[in-house]
Amino acid sequence: MSSRCLTGKKSGPQLVWLLLIAFTFGFFLHPLICSARPAGQKATILERLEQDLKKGLEYKRILVLEKLAQMGTPEARGLIIHTMLHDRSKPVRRAAQRMLEGVDDPRIARAIVAGLHDRHRKVRLAAVDVAGLLQDPGMAQQLLEAARLFAQDQEWVLLVLESLREMVYRLEPPAGFETGIHPFLQKRKRKIRITAVIILAILGRPASLPQLMDLWPKADRKLKIHLADAFANIGRIEPVELLVRALEEKDISVLLHSLYALAQIQSYSTVPKIQQLLKRNANPRIRMACLYALTEMPDPDSVPVIMEIFETQDPTTLHWAAYALGQLHAASAAPALLDKLHHANSLVRASAATALGELGCKEAAAALLERIADEKEKREVQAAAAKALVKIRHPQAAQVIEKELERPDLDLETRLLYAYTLGTLPETAAQERIAEQLQAADFSLALSAALMLAARGDSRGRPLLLTALEHGYPLVRRYAVLGLENIQDEEANRALADTANDDRDPLVRILCAASLVRAGFDDFRVILWNALETKKEDERSEAIIALGRTADAVTIRQLKWYLRREPSIPVRQTIQRVLREQSRPDKRD
Repeated sequence: MSSRCLTGKKSGPQLVWLLLIAFTFGFFLHPLICSARPAGQKATILERLEQDLKKGLEYKRILVLEKLAQMGTPEARGLIIHTMLHDRSKPVRRAAQRMLEGVDDPRIARAIVAGLHDRHRKVRLAAVDVAGLLQDPGMAQQLLEAARLFAQDQEWVLLVLESLREMVYRLEPPAGFETGIHPFLQKRKRKIRITAVIILAILGRPASLPQLMDLWPKADRKLKIHLADAFANIGRIEPVELLVRALEEKDISVLLHSLYALAQIQSYSTVPKIQQLLKRNANPRIRMACLYALTEMPDPDSVPVIMEIFETQDPTTLHWAAYALGQLHAASAAPALLDKLHHANSLVRASAATALGELGCKEAAAALLERIADEKEKREVQAAAAKALVKIRHPQAAQVIEKELERPDLDLETRLLYAYTLGTLPETAAQERIAEQLQAADFSLALSAALMLAARGDSRGRPLLLTALEHGYPLVRRYAVLGLENIQDEEANRALADTANDDRDPLVRILCAASLVRAGFDDFRVILWNALETKKEDERSEAIIALGRTADAVTIRQLKWYLRREPSIPVRQTIQRVLREQSRPDKRD
């Protein structure tokens, strides 16, 4: 026997054959083994992924979460839930949170509740961070209980209250929830007290008034501002005395928020105090707030007081004074408003024109026509004058606007505004003559004709309006939507639906949604509510106006709730105007 056989060594060809046989055996039998043990194989994958979640680098753990989300099994989801609360890295926890958004799994709520009561602070903090994942009012109660359980940890309590503040913005907690917030008003940490006041301000529940009023005497500047906002949202007359005393405050911010609160509460007994403040204080910001409050609480005695300050040279004050006189329908103010049509500031001239329109002052027609005819006049003044002529129903309004539309130097925005306004007037030129302009080579002229026809319910301009929906300039698309809204046939509604979902301009989407809701397609109302979450005030205001045009009892209740959480005063004014148009309750005290 050879020494090679004794040592067990194989020759080169024999080794190759053995490897080939082993590879063939594995290639054909591996699928059979895997198919025979699917549960075992899946368990093995889960075990490996679980190990990777514990030991892998941060980016690898996120990749593992993506694989688990693709698997979609209850076991895989359980690992994602555990990672969302227990992973050491915040980006990884946030990735797990994103993968669980919209997932209906009761284990998520149970895990968050357990995390809020965990003895480890890091787990509790992670649970607070993801509590907003569930749009469930019951979770607010769980957060409150967790804050009380670990009340000695001031930083923890503050984080819980901040999470509650964000949560009550989106949903209304159950009745009695506010009583659980009251103990935090007495905490030594200033930020905790302020956050608790903000939560109660958003809730706007009368049961909190005694506790909030007790804070006022010793409150600092910032706390008083938030307390005044809370009083405004609650809307009861009990804190009126505190707010009237605040009109003597040296801090302008406290004074402004107190005026706003009095306007919200509509305490008519405070009108003389506000009138006195308007006369003696020359600060434009304070005067603006006084004028706003007097506008919210109409009183004939306010008109002479406003007329006294109408001689000031400050454009902002004049603008608000003109607005107030128009809203109060002060006919005696017409001569002064006519004089302001020649003021050096264009904002004042535009405000005066708008106010004259509100008054329905026919004697102002000649002056308004002069503003429109002046080629050097600012566009916003001409537009305000044209609208005023329409409001006072002047017989020459249509002729004047038609003549303006013939100007070759008229900018596109003014042209479209005039065209749409002209279409609403019965004195407009014959529709057949307008229809002839649909064939104009100038796109702006043709679109103006289409708008005029659409405003009168004539669908002959529909093809051009549908084309305008694809225009690169957002303003053109917005007016196209307004035109199609008046046609409201199947083809127009289908185009509006596509634009509402796909257009890149938020205001175009809002206008489309409003048009479709008015046509009975309530599914598009969600676009309007989502627009209220944007940071841009003009978009929120436009969405509120659209909701007001399509308001039912439920929408009115939701707008009242939204009013309590809106931070911007101009947007709040828009909400209030919409609510007043629906119904104005008598709140005189």
